[in-house]
Amino acid sequence: MKTNRFVQILVVVCVISIGFLVFWQINSWQVKDAKRVKICANTKSLTAIATDKYEANGVKYRGGTLFRKLALQSNRTIPVVIFPQSLSPQVWLKFPQSSIYYLGWGGDKSWQEWLSSDHFYLVEVPPQAKGLAFSRLCYRNGDVGVHTIQKLEKLSPQKIVINNNIEISLNQPLPEINSSHIIVNAGSDRRDFLGGKTEVYFTTTEIK
Repeated sequence: MKTNRFVQILVVVCVISIGFLVFWQINSWQVKDAKRVKICANTKSLTAIATDKYEANGVKYRGGTLFRKLALQSNRTIPVVIFPQSLSPQVWLKFPQSSIYYLGWGGDKSWQEWLSSDHFYLVEVPPQAKGLAFSRLCYRNGDVGVHTIQKLEKLSPQKIVINNNIEISLNQPLPEINSSHIIVNAGSDRRDFLGGKTEVYFTTTEIK
């Protein structure tokens, strides 16, 4: 009898503890999101952040800046800078919004992506571009994902698979894709829309 009473008390304590932890976590997320929204609203354009300390290629790097290369199918290799602190407006040009096409939502086939799908964009790299640069995702506090298109499979009129890994539910009809197109993952928060809050730049200067 005493054992049953003890178990009941233990269960009640556990339920209360779990409820408190869930409430604390949700409140913590809300506070962090509110702070992030304020920061996002006050963030300047990368080419509007004044500095006289540009490094090579008109870039001011910061801790965590990623630098990689994309090999396009037309035998072009495009260097990509992700999350720089600022960019020289004399070297870097804002990407034309007409070359950025919202595809839809999806991701890999993990359960995390099923719970919170990412948003994908089709970006056509200008023929004169010698390099690309992306600002950091603001609302998700992360980095964009950039992929070349090695393989595209249509599962249905509304669903495609890129490179046997990225499954995307199309928001609108799929445009004609050429060798200058790349896929960009702009995270799971639609407010980080590519070309707007998440900036995209290109340069016609050779990247060293």
